[in-house]
Amino acid sequence: MKIIGQLWRFFSPFKFRMALSVLLGFSTIAAGTGLMFTSGYLIAKAALHPSTILLLWVPIVGVRFFGLSRAVFRYVERYVSHDLTFRMLTRLRVWLYEKIEPVAPAALQNTQSGEVLTTLTGDVDTLQNLYLRVVAPPLVGVLILALVYVMVAHFNLPIALVLLGLLLFAGVVVPFWTHRLSQRDNEGVIQSRGQMYTELLDVVEGMTEVVSFNRMDDAFARLEASQAQLSWQQIRLSQVSGVSVGLSAWVQNFAALAVLVMAIPLVHTGHLSGVTMTALVLTALASFEAVGPLPAAFQSLGQTMEAARRVSALAARQAVVRDPVWREDRHRHVTMTSVDGENSLPDDTDLPNEPGASDAACHPMPAHYNLLVRNLRFRYQESAREVVRGVSFDLPYGKHLAIVGASGSGKSTIASLLLRLWEYEGSILFGDGELRAYNAEAVRALISAVPQQPYLFHTTVLENLRIAKPDATHSELEQAIALAQLSEMIARLPEGYETLVGEQGAALSGGERQRIALARVFLQSSPVLILDEPTNGLDAVTEQKVMSAILDAARSRSLLLITHRLVGLAKMDEIVVMQEGRIVERGAHDVLLAQNGIYRTMWNIESQVIIA
Repeated sequence: MKIIGQLWRFFSPFKFRMALSVLLGFSTIAAGTGLMFTSGYLIAKAALHPSTILLLWVPIVGVRFFGLSRAVFRYVERYVSHDLTFRMLTRLRVWLYEKIEPVAPAALQNTQSGEVLTTLTGDVDTLQNLYLRVVAPPLVGVLILALVYVMVAHFNLPIALVLLGLLLFAGVVVPFWTHRLSQRDNEGVIQSRGQMYTELLDVVEGMTEVVSFNRMDDAFARLEASQAQLSWQQIRLSQVSGVSVGLSAWVQNFAALAVLVMAIPLVHTGHLSGVTMTALVLTALASFEAVGPLPAAFQSLGQTMEAARRVSALAARQAVVRDPVWREDRHRHVTMTSVDGENSLPDDTDLPNEPGASDAACHPMPAHYNLLVRNLRFRYQESAREVVRGVSFDLPYGKHLAIVGASGSGKSTIASLLLRLWEYEGSILFGDGELRAYNAEAVRALISAVPQQPYLFHTTVLENLRIAKPDATHSELEQAIALAQLSEMIARLPEGYETLVGEQGAALSGGERQRIALARVFLQSSPVLILDEPTNGLDAVTEQKVMSAILDAARSRSLLLITHRLVGLAKMDEIVVMQEGRIVERGAHDVLLAQNGIYRTMWNIESQVIIA
């Protein structure tokens, strides 16, 4: 019932369109029934050789009217019902995205990306059947049953009752039986499809590793097993569907025969004319058009409800990082001025309070944008091991700090914590308040970041850049592109800025994707930059140019550089070396080299690799 209530939320704004669609569906089948009635009446009447054609004028007009109106009603009904379905799907997709976007990535930690993708695409697509196959057909069927009963009862009540009973059998008993037989397989199809999509996405995204370690046979075997399971469930559903369609057709023919058998004695006794008998038999055949879709509707019910349950479960994920409570009477605003003197943030940036505070001070966005990290600790959910253990460092406004260390040392996790993607233990002071006391979205507006694996959308280079600043001017774009060393690459592209980059930037190299992400950061005027492996995938020459551009662009900003490469670190104000979640060394480049510790070892190894 809870899921049905949630689904109704998507129906309620369109209730008038739904009523119109049901009315058009009713009118379509009613016109078809009327066409069969008048056609039967016209054929039987013409067979009696009436003395004048005028006696056939009314049924002739009726045939023309119902024939034309049925086509018009069907077209308009299809247009309205599909438009309604697409509107519902649009509303559902937007609602689902708005639900999961604020809670990612923390709330989706234990969910495979393939499962999320399946819900966002396959399960939502399944819900398009909700109105077309599950909701509308029963409503139209009820209206048609009432119409047919009134029509036939006008001529003979017993025939009307028998026909109504057979229609109910075909419209209730057969669909209920179909639903019971296919319920398990309907739910299984959704689950099997989700499993298959998950495994397929894992194989596609991990294709390099699969090929490198010669695991293609194992990957194909898992996919074939998932496909075989899905295919077998679909075959069983098709078998049930075939039996239900055959049973419905048998009931339809039996109804026509029953009406004929009951009408013949009435014709002999003069209670019913032969012309009317013919019309009633054809009416009985036509009326089953209303209940014909119901077995498929009930069969789709299982898949639809399972898809709705999965969508609801994904949307119900609770945010791990919670924004503080807003207090409209005390919120304050801040305007940050960039190097060129223009505002980089709107002056109506709302500011939150401490959760549940009544008289606690409301922290404005920091005036000097100082970041002070004290005893920072973090562990992922359901993990006993701390990924970050007692980390402390200062990043006052304008300072350039580098965090280096081997993979898995906790460097990227620190960046995620500073961006409020996860909750943390310890203290992160941003300006004059604790970081968790600020709205997460506002914090991310002040702290720009380039992740280790930046995401590019399947659109043009220009649109991927404008994500950072939709109103960016051409000169701003050119400047950001030049800083990111992208000018030559864009000049080589077949359509320049308008070149499609492919899904996740598949048409570009890893280094090119990284530089587009850097250009996004350069477009923004955020006072704090966090760059996670910004030169990943670049050759040595381009890496040197990009690092120089980064340091040049960050002259008037705070910079937190996370890297395992030591290029350009001699110009950093401080370098922090991490190992197993802890800071083991810190200092300037020359100081760390003189200590002959971990940093010196990393430097020697990297120097040997470059020389080799």
